[in-house]
Amino acid sequence: MKEIKELIKNRLKEVLTVPHKDDVDEQLRSHAVKTYISSIMMIDDYMKEEQTNKYLVHRINLNR
Repeated sequence: MKEIKELIKNRLKEVLTVPHKDDVDEQLRSHAVKTYISSIMMIDDYMKEEQTNKYLVHRINLNR
């Protein structure tokens, strides 16, 4: 997941550095940026949940 997140971040940086020519380009770029940011946030949430689940399983196993 971390590798995917890094790829998305790199792509986001690329999109932000490309100059736009008109309003249509700006709208497309804006939509792409929102999508990339949402993807990064979803990956972060997934990794946090995965870590929490590992912790809970570990705690349950300790209590047995």
